[in-house]
Amino acid sequence: MLEVKLGNYFEISPDCIHLFWKGRVGLYSVLSSMGIKSGDEVIIPAFTCVVVANAIIYRGARPVYVDVNPSNLQYDRTSLEQAVSDKTKLIVVQNTFGIPPDYSAVENICKQKGISCIEDCTHGMGTLYNNKKTPPEFVKASFYSFQWNKPLSAGLGGMVLCNDAILNAKIQDQQNDLEVPSLLDTLILSVLLKIRTLLDAPFLYAGLLRLFRFLSAKGLVLGSSNSEELMGVTMPGGYFKGMSGVQRRSINRSIAKLDKIIALRKTNYSKLDKVFQDLGLFRLALDGINHSALKFPIFVKDKIQFKQIAERKGIKLGDWMNSPIHPVESGFEQWYYTLGQCEHAEFLTRHILNLQTDLNDKETKRTISFIQENHSLFLSR
Repeated sequence: MLEVKLGNYFEISPDCIHLFWKGRVGLYSVLSSMGIKSGDEVIIPAFTCVVVANAIIYRGARPVYVDVNPSNLQYDRTSLEQAVSDKTKLIVVQNTFGIPPDYSAVENICKQKGISCIEDCTHGMGTLYNNKKTPPEFVKASFYSFQWNKPLSAGLGGMVLCNDAILNAKIQDQQNDLEVPSLLDTLILSVLLKIRTLLDAPFLYAGLLRLFRFLSAKGLVLGSSNSEELMGVTMPGGYFKGMSGVQRRSINRSIAKLDKIIALRKTNYSKLDKVFQDLGLFRLALDGINHSALKFPIFVKDKIQFKQIAERKGIKLGDWMNSPIHPVESGFEQWYYTLGQCEHAEFLTRHILNLQTDLNDKETKRTISFIQENHSLFLSR
């Protein structure tokens, strides 16, 4: 049983694990089980994905955005304290690129104000905090992703870990309300899983990735987000969906390799980080933090120019985040965000890209050579 294997990996009871079609569906289930409703406010970082804001809005609640610290991409403490109001019911902390949140600061606020906390761990699988793979006990639940770029991937997929007995029972009850993925959904996903190896070819990567994102945004293939989620705040049909057998089998086959995959990412992250340190380039202050190294964030002077040069050289590059509510580029007001309200987050989104860390030796050496040859394109320390 997959829940047993996952429970063994996270060293928790399999009864605390709940599986979904996508990670955002797990988030919505948690919000629903917590009773988040119209009039409530939920704090999230202004350096997040639109699907997080949407899940909150689908419940009738209002997302409240808090600026981030440029040195570690986590909540700015002062901004977080100022964002709390009488309507605040929940704070969502986020593992950005696998970097664990500042738990102590958030825990103090939650205890003082009587506010609950959950965690966006969609980037966090493999991150350790006090040598544990799960967050501190004050975090009531964590939601994870099994999407394409994750170390444990089924193309799509989500999971919730819940250590709160009352909340856990409510999430479990909702499993009966989940839609069953259609035969077409599972067939398309099966085909995509078989052809995904094409993305591993460096000089095909950028073009195929752009094509895949375009087709998924138009709803022509199963992608991380569809057009309804990117352009509006109305819940799409078929949103509240459970995990398919195709996804379960894919995760079941891959979980034995998970620690090896994460170890490779951490090794490559360290290699890249040393190059940036030696060249005096801007890098995150993460020394001593045992994070999952999902991606290696880079900060460049001109994103468009950099992407063009990197793609010609076959460098595997990601654009997370391109806005405070990735990948939204306009109409921010419908997501309750006003441009200019989170200075640090908006600065970062103008300059941040990311390098893959699941690279073989040849790809890693090529990427390091590219950085050294083009160091003038990066922001300095």
